[in-house]
Amino acid sequence: MKQKTIQTAKYLLIVDDSEIKEGGWHTCTYPEYPLEARYTDKFSKYDTCKGCKKIIAHLPIGDSPILDGVPLINN
Repeated sequence: MKQKTIQTAKYLLIVDDSEIKEGGWHTCTYPEYPLEARYTDKFSKYDTCKGCKKIIAHLPIGDSPILDGVPLINN
């Protein structure tokens, strides 16, 4: 699966097109939506679209919290 690196104001994210499941994290890459890490719960899983990408690894920037359950990028 092709991976992509995305930088937001709070994170460096590694994303791919794998299935977004409840209990995971994703971001939407459509330009009309802010690039941010979004937790996928039973309500938000229905709001995912073709522009949404699963977050498979991350690196917090500044004081941003670690995304629970998502591996850290080794620096």
